[in-house]
Amino acid sequence: MTTTYKAPNTSAAAGVIAALDSPLRIAIISRLAERDHFVHELVKATGKSQPLISQHLRVLKQAGIVDSERSGREVTYSLIAPRVLDLLADAANLTMGTIGQAVFSAIVILACMTTAVGLITSTSAFFEMLMPKVKYHVWACLFTALSILFAFQGLDTVLSIAVPFITFLYPPATSLIALTLIQPVVKKSVVFYWTYRLALWVSVLWSALSVIAAQGWGADALDPLLSLAPGQSVDLGWIVPTAIAAVIGLVVDIATKAGEKHAAANPQAEEPAEAEALAEA
Repeated sequence: MTTTYKAPNTSAAAGVIAALDSPLRIAIISRLAERDHFVHELVKATGKSQPLISQHLRVLKQAGIVDSERSGREVTYSLIAPRVLDLLADAANLTMGTIGQAVFSAIVILACMTTAVGLITSTSAFFEMLMPKVKYHVWACLFTALSILFAFQGLDTVLSIAVPFITFLYPPATSLIALTLIQPVVKKSVVFYWTYRLALWVSVLWSALSVIAAQGWGADALDPLLSLAPGQSVDLGWIVPTAIAAVIGLVVDIATKAGEKHAAANPQAEEPAEAEALAEA
């Protein structure tokens, strides 16, 4: 008895494979495999912007992997092709094999362990410095217990707490680091004062609005405004407004010499550099 091979619909298969060619879309599928999700729940779980999540959901829907249902102002997405999970598992096995997956798992465990140890030890040392009466090992035991307690709440809970803070902090932190690296290069021409402040204020404001919109609070009003900035769909919309603010601050610093005046009024800020120069002399 012979078995007749039925060729698959190559166009549909190509569409599904193309739709799976994104780590974020795979993460969305993994979430939907657990249960149906509202869009704002996927935004919160992934830490990405709502326009970006909506864009990826449209791709998955066009490929026939997910479907949506509107309930009032909310849209619920569900996984309607659960067999893609088997395809993803087979792809992982084909890519790494059993031994490769075991080695990768060990690498992830060791990486997480070293990060956890580093954070606990550094945090414990910092708090011991703040409160010397409480010994280092007490702080270490306390933070270890708290870490275990948070871990038992599940990854979703940890991410729901951590992601908004991380999303809020990285634009101003990146801006501050970039300007701090640039300042020594141009210090002979201009000392940053308003450059720092305007760039930091704008990046903080943009971060706050992005986080608020990602939580679903006022998203209808905020998303159209935020999406005007280039790169907002990939969470980089803060770069252009921050750069414009930094340039405006730079022009003000050059025109008013605000940085030099501030340094002259606060000579203690220059003492380390002066001491180093005297030592070299």
